[in-house]
Amino acid sequence: MNVILIAIDTLRADHLGCHGYRYDTSPSLDALAAEGAVFESFWAPSIPTHPGFTTMLTGVHGVHHGIVSQGRPDAQLPGGIQLLPALLRGHNGLTTVAVDSLAPGHNWFLQGYDHYITSRNGSAEWITGAALKWLRAYGDEPFFMFLHPWDPHSPYTPPDPYKTLFTDSDPNDHDEEEWASVTQQLVYPFFKWFLYERMGNPRNFDYIRGQYDAEIRSCDDRLGEFFAGLKELGLWENTAILITADHGESMTEHHVFFEHHSIYDCVLHIPMIVRAPGRVSAGTRVRGMFQHCDIAPTVCDLVGREAAPQFDGRSMVPATEGRDEGYDAIYCTEASRVARWAIRTPDWKLMKIVSPGQYHVDYDELFHVAEDPHETRNLIQERPDLADALELKLARWRDEMLGCGPDPVRVEMGRGSTMEQNRQDGLQYLGMTFDEWIRYYQERFCSPLHS
Repeated sequence: MNVILIAIDTLRADHLGCHGYRYDTSPSLDALAAEGAVFESFWAPSIPTHPGFTTMLTGVHGVHHGIVSQGRPDAQLPGGIQLLPALLRGHNGLTTVAVDSLAPGHNWFLQGYDHYITSRNGSAEWITGAALKWLRAYGDEPFFMFLHPWDPHSPYTPPDPYKTLFTDSDPNDHDEEEWASVTQQLVYPFFKWFLYERMGNPRNFDYIRGQYDAEIRSCDDRLGEFFAGLKELGLWENTAILITADHGESMTEHHVFFEHHSIYDCVLHIPMIVRAPGRVSAGTRVRGMFQHCDIAPTVCDLVGREAAPQFDGRSMVPATEGRDEGYDAIYCTEASRVARWAIRTPDWKLMKIVSPGQYHVDYDELFHVAEDPHETRNLIQERPDLADALELKLARWRDEMLGCGPDPVRVEMGRGSTMEQNRQDGLQYLGMTFDEWIRYYQERFCSPLHS
């Protein structure tokens, strides 16, 4: 069986129709999901992009591979850890190919590919066009293909026909106090250029959300055309397709504006669709918790390769048959703008601070996610007993995974913030010292009880 892994950058699960979204953002992905399995509770345990893709493509948790932050130019994957294409190349004659843009900046993402096509602009249109061109030339032999479209990533600049598909809001209509929440963040000067100016300086949150949804729909339409191309080439019935993301996106939740740091569920909860003819029954819904570490073992299972000793995850195929109920907890890290560990169970989530970082979040958070799925009420002071029990479970798991090795989150933050220049630019823009900004920001936004 051929396998195509498609990781759509910055795609949160709850903005897809197959996850109950109110807008028609994903007809092609929904149709694909109807032919296979939707994993309702799938998670990115290490964010953002580089940690997410490293975990996804190795089957190894960030606690082991150590890539737990973004933008570190000297980062290297430890020796002995192989990427999925390296594990697959040559197995039963498999050829490995990617249309991607990660490897030029971080060479471990190049590992194991017979063909690596660097995408020019990250768009699904370009990527699927290049993929179909390759398949017309080489698709008569068994293959593993990795595709990485970036469309939903900021700045949200969908093609013109899509811009008004999900919103008719005036991009300049805004509440001054709401907008001040954006401009008074330390990261605003960077995002002022990267996001808002490149979108035409919109100020309306509903308009910006609509452009994110429009990017998803544009990407979905191009993927629909790609799926049609697979059918024309006679590859549809002998090709498994997996759809996921490296992380989600905050749409203003928790005072994070159209970005993907902070390990709240809007960033950690991502799609997982598995369509595998003859292996996964159509219309399957999997409720148990699974994670990035499980993708590489699943692909190995689908092509008949035994699981690698390095894997921290496991194949998800048994879960589609009702033989695996998933994890009792997911353990998560971030170490870029803020450094935290988290434990997320089906009912509860504890977030433990390691370093306050640029947002200077210096308190822990506890959420009853079964009743408060948007994480709006911090119960850390009301349920110290439960927080302690979850912290003990997290600590025991971490100690077991690390052995005598160092905590990579603490190591990373001990080397200094990877986003320090952003902080300096922000302080200059706001005309404040860091201590002044901390006092201002915490008084305005960071109540420990209502984060």
